[in-house]
Amino acid sequence: MTSVQKGGYLIPPWYSGPKTSQEEIVLADIVLGFFLACASFTFAKAMSQTATRWHRIKKFTAYLIMVWIDWVATVLHSIIGWCVGHGTCSMQPSFWLFFSVVIVWTTEMHCLAQILVNRISLLLFDPIRTRRLKLGVFVIIFVLTSSVAIIWTPAEMEISERWQDINDVWDRGEKIVFLFFDVALNSYFVYLVRSSLIANGLIKYHPLFRFNITIITLSILLDIAVIGTTWLPDYWIYIQFRPLTHMVKLYIEMCNAELIGRVAQASVDIRNRGAIVSNPAVEAFSLTTRRALQRAMLHRGRSCCTCKACDKRDVTTPKGICNGCQSEEPDNEPDVVGRSSGRSPFIGQDENNRKLFKPFSVARRADPYDLDDLV
Repeated sequence: MTSVQKGGYLIPPWYSGPKTSQEEIVLADIVLGFFLACASFTFAKAMSQTATRWHRIKKFTAYLIMVWIDWVATVLHSIIGWCVGHGTCSMQPSFWLFFSVVIVWTTEMHCLAQILVNRISLLLFDPIRTRRLKLGVFVIIFVLTSSVAIIWTPAEMEISERWQDINDVWDRGEKIVFLFFDVALNSYFVYLVRSSLIANGLIKYHPLFRFNITIITLSILLDIAVIGTTWLPDYWIYIQFRPLTHMVKLYIEMCNAELIGRVAQASVDIRNRGAIVSNPAVEAFSLTTRRALQRAMLHRGRSCCTCKACDKRDVTTPKGICNGCQSEEPDNEPDVVGRSSGRSPFIGQDENNRKLFKPFSVARRADPYDLDDLV
């Protein structure tokens, strides 16, 4: 049996510390091996997405920044757990040690939750709803992590038996809360894909729908496994196992982001190759896509069209004149519906008393995220 060295900052004299058997050390080493493999795959995928984004616009997005912060925090979490479990690296149990564990764990939870919200915001075309969702998720995560920090830190420092008894209950309780919270966010994304895309004719998003159903199932199993580790005699085995499950979730989120990008890019590639002109089936599907998007975003107010003369999108208005080439025969089939800003897009009339409107593009919505953040 090995125990952690005593004598750290704010550690009481009666502190005994966790005792780790040889079998538990072997188990922790096995978990560490799986973690290193998963961390390597996640690092490679993060590098790939970062290189792709940098090649396009020469800057980092909020999504990539959160991915890298989450990856670094998870690796630090695993290193701390392994060092303390083995009694190496001269890590004395102290307030600063437990506080650092809480900080890296809190960072992991916030980053992963905001990455998930970033995915949901792609289908929330109302910036106000998007900001409210992000703020609400941040507040919920902040309250839960703060409560854990307040209870878990003195319990692990063995300040009193009362703190330890409270921690035994709440530590498992907050993990159950996180389980339902994670399932709720993923289920909401699945609902948006089903109701806003697939139900309106965008059948190409079926793989995304099925993939997210698998994500929900796997997320539930991982959270149940984490809850199960809290019943092990050595709590630091949980500290070692938790980064593994978190790294798996981060890798899944990155795969999901790539899937969204590939599905969304497919129709763009077809249009760029000119297949819409030569293939009636693809042209009909494109028309169906525009109508589906129009039905899915009716709450956003005004609509935009594609001009037949100059083949530019989002520059015309129904039954109006193209603001790009001044053609009098724009395509009257709206591509998408724009969000109403509270100000009229009407800017005047031409010589034939036809109304002219400001050009509008979905890419210029107020939401700071867009599909380029994911590919």
